[in-house]
Amino acid sequence: MSNKRKKQYAIAYLISQPVYLYAFQTLREQLKLVFPTRQYQLFDIKKKPYGFNGGVDLLGRFDILKTGRLCSLLIQKLLCMKNQLHIRNKLRLGIAISSRHNSFDKVKPEYVASLEGHSNTVWSVAFHPTAPLILTSSWDKTAKLWRMNSERMGADCMVTLAGHGNHVLSAIFHPTEPLIVTGGSDKTAKLWCINSELTTAECVATLKGHHDSVWTTTFHPTEPLILTSSCDNTAKLWSMNSERTGADCVATLAGHSKSVYSATFHPTDPLILTGSYDNTAKLWRINSAYTSADCVATLMGHRSHVFSAAFHPTEPLIVTCSHDNTAKLWHMNLARTAVDCVATLVGHDNWVCSATFHPTVPLIVTGSRDKTAKLWYMNSERTAADCVMTLVGHCGSVLSATFHPTEPLIATVSHDNTIKLWK
Repeated sequence: MSNKRKKQYAIAYLISQPVYLYAFQTLREQLKLVFPTRQYQLFDIKKKPYGFNGGVDLLGRFDILKTGRLCSLLIQKLLCMKNQLHIRNKLRLGIAISSRHNSFDKVKPEYVASLEGHSNTVWSVAFHPTAPLILTSSWDKTAKLWRMNSERMGADCMVTLAGHGNHVLSAIFHPTEPLIVTGGSDKTAKLWCINSELTTAECVATLKGHHDSVWTTTFHPTEPLILTSSCDNTAKLWSMNSERTGADCVATLAGHSKSVYSATFHPTDPLILTGSYDNTAKLWRINSAYTSADCVATLMGHRSHVFSAAFHPTEPLIVTCSHDNTAKLWHMNLARTAVDCVATLVGHDNWVCSATFHPTVPLIVTGSRDKTAKLWYMNSERTAADCVMTLVGHCGSVLSATFHPTEPLIATVSHDNTIKLWK
């Protein structure tokens, strides 16, 4: 095959990948802000760009862009192919995701790996912020640490964390230190230290204080704090000692009338978000000493239990999901004292168990008892989100779904005892 033909196939492959879609759309939106008077209208064209031989039909997600320079520049940037593109009209391909008349209906996403090792329901999944690691928790009373291969097409179990006396419902990495925190149905959370070779994880502390199952656990992004939520209707704030060998409860967040299924820190503001069996989510402000938190807003709108609630990493947005088969998008005011529902995401046929934002792209991923995960694309005003992909492959409820922080990967876990990677 000639070098020119190889290059054309390489570009055709590139533009079919999610990373290209994300990068193109992000760059396009940025240029629209810089040059608001320019027209970026999409129009249909039957003639295919030179060298694709039917590829445009297979990539039904694309339209032709009126001016193709933006797409051309992006491909040059991604492939480092300065002044070497020979596709007619500078490869004037745009993304149908930015058009109301097009979607990813023709795309059939497939998982690239199924990780087996747990002997019961896998309840939660998390990617490590920087290392090629995955952390899962399970009803088999363990958490597992997995290392992904270089192609991100599989992962091997490196460590099994055994110590809880019942279901492990949560497991999360510390953002910067070699620590893991888990929570379980045995009413405890446990702090684990991982060795540098990733071959062992030692339990260094057991956090006791809740009177029922611990549903979620998480670390503060910058402070030595742990947050837990429980079926005892509370969330608790714990302060770790300097050696990271223990943690004391410094605050109890009491305000929900039923089990607190979800609790998380805001990435930059002194805020906590909780979701509860009482059909609400609550926004809490932490005091400057990190010794108490006051409820500043209650998010009401779901018709059943709020199973998960999450902050957007950079925008004043919240996403919640519920047993009412929906997820909801909320906008916080500037003072972070009021929250308004701006969109309801309808599409799942059963409980929505998980919802989270992509770290950089206007996407939400949800997992549901209908055995699917769905990708939702938010509009530029962040007042609506359309389902653009449905991930089908699990044989049981999808209990958690999350994005990789930097790579085009999604991980899902299920009642079918497996973890699946989607690329």
